[in-house]
Amino acid sequence: MDLPARFCRSRLKDEDGNDLIEFNTTYFNSIKLPELRQVALNVYPKEIASHYEAYRKGKTSNPWVVIPATVGICFPFFEGVPAFLSVIPCIVDYEETVNDEREKEAENIHKLIVQHMPHLNDG
Repeated sequence: MDLPARFCRSRLKDEDGNDLIEFNTTYFNSIKLPELRQVALNVYPKEIASHYEAYRKGKTSNPWVVIPATVGICFPFFEGVPAFLSVIPCIVDYEETVNDEREKEAENIHKLIVQHMPHLNDG
């Protein structure tokens, strides 16, 4: 799962040396519609959802939760933040746009050939 980068950090390691993910559960406060917030809470691991509920109810003052290595680990790049991870959807959109443009160009060329080149009835 791709976690929102500005709500994540990795300062801790487990006993095997894996970088652990810390997630700031205030992310769910940024989801304004309660229905969408509940959908997001259902998608995230139960450790995150239960910590958010405890934070929201005031049972803990720390919004950060450490995600156990059994649920997920961090693969840090470039100072611990996967800087280019967020551009992957843009790259996919760009490639689709380029393909669409190629198809339009081919169609336009076909139209030019069919409409502007003289055709003989005798072949």
